[in-house]
Amino acid sequence: VNFHPAHPHDYDHLSPVVLLLEGMSLYAREKGYRLLDLGTSAVEGKPNFGLLNFKMGVGATVTSKFTLVRRW
Repeated sequence: VNFHPAHPHDYDHLSPVVLLLEGMSLYAREKGYRLLDLGTSAVEGKPNFGLLNFKMGVGATVTSKFTLVRRW
């Protein structure tokens, strides 16, 4: 499942994405999940540092993500 995090700027003070991530994190912990994938922080193969910094700010850890392609 992927939630589209965009919202009108009028709601920035409510931090809707932060609240969503908090709920997802609590659910994952309750269910015993070891990992919660927040998705890529890249656009067209290049780092989106604003998004990366946001994710790190909410407690995420940077990891490598690889794309595997099967060649016939």
